[in-house]
Amino acid sequence: MILLSYLWIPFSSIMPWFIERPVEKGVDLLLALILTLGGVVGAQFGGRWGARLPAEQLRLLMALVVLSVAGGLLYQLVAVPRELYAVITLGGSL
Repeated sequence: MILLSYLWIPFSSIMPWFIERPVEKGVDLLLALILTLGGVVGAQFGGRWGARLPAEQLRLLMALVVLSVAGGLLYQLVAVPRELYAVITLGGSL
């Protein structure tokens, strides 16, 4: 599990680069630093806490995370938005 967490850190740090680069024409280094530090610290704490918990509790926690994400996605799928249409201009003048 710890190895998987360490492998996830570069991907979670690089992802904002792919998202922000086309829009902002640059990269937010502070955001990348915060995500990297959060991933490293989270992997350390998660590895230590995961080693202390029995496998059944880890499976239950993972199931709760997956179900909460699925519930949030389901809610976003069926919820009626406040405004049906929105017009947003991205920088510059028309």
